[in-house]
Amino acid sequence: MASVTWLSAVSADWSVAADWSTGTVPGAADDVFLNAAGAYVVSIAAGESFTANSLNMGGGGTVAVAGTLDFDNASGSSFSVGSLTVEPGGVLSGEGVVF
Repeated sequence: MASVTWLSAVSADWSVAADWSTGTVPGAADDVFLNAAGAYVVSIAAGESFTANSLNMGGGGTVAVAGTLDFDNASGSSFSVGSLTVEPGGVLSGEGVVF
């Protein structure tokens, strides 16, 4: 499992590897951190699908999901979010995802 952090308060697509601390897009075993200060949007476009072990948000970031973001990981997913928008047709799924 790795900690993968969004690098700066710049709006961009989740799929842009250069915007992540590891230089790769987070995967199913990764703990994702969006804690850069400032207002920005990390987008998951329609047709895109990503899986993460956990999503932890502080700072001023928003995740806008028009595609799929899945937390269905056997290791026990967690979800701590400041601002999350699920667009019409978007999917947020996973065992234990509670609002």
